[in-house]
Amino acid sequence: MNFFQPSFKLAEKKRVGARVSKRYHAPETPSARLLGSNVIEPVMKERLRAVLATLDPLRLLDEIRTVQQHLASLAAGETTHVLPHRDADLERFLKSLGEAWRGGEIRPTHRAPEKPLRHWFRCSPST
Repeated sequence: MNFFQPSFKLAEKKRVGARVSKRYHAPETPSARLLGSNVIEPVMKERLRAVLATLDPLRLLDEIRTVQQHLASLAAGETTHVLPHRDADLERFLKSLGEAWRGGEIRPTHRAPEKPLRHWFRCSPST
């Protein structure tokens, strides 16, 4: 379930000739939409609220980047198979986010593959 990304949901769609007009509900996260509905029991709503209270998007980002770095090192052929110890100091991670853009793409899995050198060139038609 997505707890962080709000989205629009279609409320109404009208067709007048060839023109279609759409009206949307206010953006909500799927978890907020589920908590506002009468479809699930109150016990499940309380469990969902408990999970929502424990989530921290910045800590989750830190964990994702740590595991991505580990996977990239495994793909590069490093022999370590133990997950690196995450920094317990979240403040240091948060301070590094302000400077991360200067280092380029910091996600290790988002690097473009190297292209092989071209050994041929197109000859000029004027020669």
